[in-house]
Amino acid sequence: MVIRKFFLLKFIFWKVIQVENYTANLLISGGLLGVYSCEFGSLFLKTSGVMTKLRQAFNFVSYIFALMQNETKDLRIGIVGSGNMATRLTKVFIDNGQKPATILSSSESGRRLSATYSVPRISLPSEASHVDLWLVCLRDDLLTPEFASRFPEDVLLCHTAGSLGLDAFGHRKRNGVFYPLQTLSKEREVDFQNIPLCIEATVDSDLTLLEALANRISDDVRRMNSEQRLTAHLAAVFVSNFVNHFYKIGKELLLEKSLDFDLLKPLILETASKVLEISPEKAQTGPAMRNDSKVMEKHLELLKDNSQLAEIYNIISKSIQNGINGRSEKL
Repeated sequence: MVIRKFFLLKFIFWKVIQVENYTANLLISGGLLGVYSCEFGSLFLKTSGVMTKLRQAFNFVSYIFALMQNETKDLRIGIVGSGNMATRLTKVFIDNGQKPATILSSSESGRRLSATYSVPRISLPSEASHVDLWLVCLRDDLLTPEFASRFPEDVLLCHTAGSLGLDAFGHRKRNGVFYPLQTLSKEREVDFQNIPLCIEATVDSDLTLLEALANRISDDVRRMNSEQRLTAHLAAVFVSNFVNHFYKIGKELLLEKSLDFDLLKPLILETASKVLEISPEKAQTGPAMRNDSKVMEKHLELLKDNSQLAEIYNIISKSIQNGINGRSEKL
């Protein structure tokens, strides 16, 4: 019961902060508490004075949120790595009052990351004085049971990979996943509040801890098992990595005719913006969608000296056409 109320109040708080008007905040707080008929709601809504009751409800929810933040205040986090993920997580934790205790990296980029954010750096896990949670921000092929054996068995060890399961580090007592579903670069700022953070852990109490930590930096925290996360990662590859590669192809095609990539940027922005408002199926346009064989033949003529691009063009066009009246055929 206590746990259910805790997550109910957390849900209420996130609804509250989305509304800027103070009176509306109070109405949402009191209204939701009343609708769910929890003991807290009964306590507040039965007292006299409408505004007084609602202010009490709002203040109580704020108090609960403060407790949630205090849950991770003294958590000592170690960041393993110094690449894109490690850099962005280090910064966002510092920006939200959760400065990492140490950075584990022996590389030059690790030295720069340590110096930039004034976070102590070590070269071996054994050099850490005390760390409660390690966030391992390394490429997937390094995340192995052998690597995990360098860390104490009783410490929470989390990877940040979307494609690896909870058992990537073997059958340790305390494994976890802390995966931001976003493309990240050292040089580019991102708004972590809007990034889905996918979490998983072998121990329930660790999952609750990761959830509290994730809520400090993101408004979109999701409990997700390994199979779901792998599917999300696959989908992300299609809509991000593959799309970015197509940008590169488009740029090269334009350069062959002395055209600038800026020509395509308004189209890129509109295409991305459109699917935020309507479904991808409804947003689809182009010659394949219209089954315009004459235009497609002209395009393939331009690609006659590049068989690989011609093959890609045909495969994607066929996939679009197969998906017009239903789910796309598997490639």
